[in-house]
Amino acid sequence: MSISFRSRISTETVLLSGVSFLFLFVSLVPHRFMPETVNGAQFVAFIPSIVAALLALVVLFSCGLRTIQHSDLLLPFLAILSLNVISGLSAEIPMLALSRLVYYGLTGVCLTFVVLVCLSSPDQVSRIVRISIIGASCVAFYGILEYAGIQGLPWSSVFVQDNLVYSRFASDDFSGRIMSSVGHPVYLGAYLILFLPLTLSTAMASKGGSAVWLWSCTGLIVIALLLTFSRGAWVGAIGSLIYVLNRVATRRIWLTLLAVSILVVATLCVDGVWETVERRSPLKQIHGYRNDARGTAYEEATDILSIYPLLGSGVAHYRYLGRYFGDQNSTPDNTYLKVLAESGTAGLVALTVLFTAILARLRTLESVEGGDEVEMSDVSTAVAAGVVGFLIDMITCDALAFPLTRVSFWILVGIGLAASEKVVACLPNEGCA
Repeated sequence: MSISFRSRISTETVLLSGVSFLFLFVSLVPHRFMPETVNGAQFVAFIPSIVAALLALVVLFSCGLRTIQHSDLLLPFLAILSLNVISGLSAEIPMLALSRLVYYGLTGVCLTFVVLVCLSSPDQVSRIVRISIIGASCVAFYGILEYAGIQGLPWSSVFVQDNLVYSRFASDDFSGRIMSSVGHPVYLGAYLILFLPLTLSTAMASKGGSAVWLWSCTGLIVIALLLTFSRGAWVGAIGSLIYVLNRVATRRIWLTLLAVSILVVATLCVDGVWETVERRSPLKQIHGYRNDARGTAYEEATDILSIYPLLGSGVAHYRYLGRYFGDQNSTPDNTYLKVLAESGTAGLVALTVLFTAILARLRTLESVEGGDEVEMSDVSTAVAAGVVGFLIDMITCDALAFPLTRVSFWILVGIGLAASEKVVACLPNEGCA
């Protein structure tokens, strides 16, 4: 039975509102780290998964599988799902693997399909792009205030070692590195990478008052990225900027690079910033790599892979099996190694195919020259740049296991795919039926 035009608009509005709320919530509220003494702390921790599940149900009952079945992501997604289910059934703790697989799916790839359904027009894409830029800029601004030593920030009492919920996640005080509302400088860096090219691209395409605030947002994100002192994030950000600036006129490239360079130099001139850079010298880590926690974790991940080479040990099993090999952390700080350890070579191949399909689809509008599609082309390219930077950073960060970065990544992918002319064309002309 078809749904009326008014119902269609209502459904899309509900989905768009839900996605916006979910993104802003995970960005600005440290839901995972609420102290156990806070009333309702456990409920707050489950809000993202509850909202994601409700959004998925709305899509399922309003659109069925008609939108999803036309997507290039469907086959790679089903391949990953099937492989992980098989791996989970043979895992040491099957219920752990299968339950986490459902959780990762709801707060992951499923959000991309939800975004595809709710963004059926360029105006809606532009709206959620602005919302995502505002959210990322608020996170960046919070981090800058934190570095400036502003007292009484909202979550200052959450990210402390006295909070056992947080200390189980991070036992380091990160001396001089900002955490913002995220709680960890590495994941904060991965998050900001996603939105730097989108904010920059939108700023370059804007004029007047919009350009002023968008360039201000770009500056905030650049400064916050520097203050994370996450070397993987820095390299990923450079890769994403190279990608997004590749389509810009030469004169604008040089002006943008000049502005970013001035901002970087000015930030490095601040007392304490350069000292932290020197303290975190990459050369020092390379020299002590074999005794470094990350180097040890890499070795343990490969040991697990040697036991479960094809399908892996099962989703969420690294944190348990790694201890048998001497790694006391829950992650090897490398998404690809963790996928190898938990999903095997077959799982990594399937994930690579999925990422390749995403990037291929995001590139479909890069050659347009005029018309209303130009703005959508810029969005698609900027999202592709963010994805490239994120994939680079995942070499030193298990970003798809962390709620904020996982949710943000898949929502952003959905935005980029919705901006692609061919993907939007795959949606029913009259909406969900």
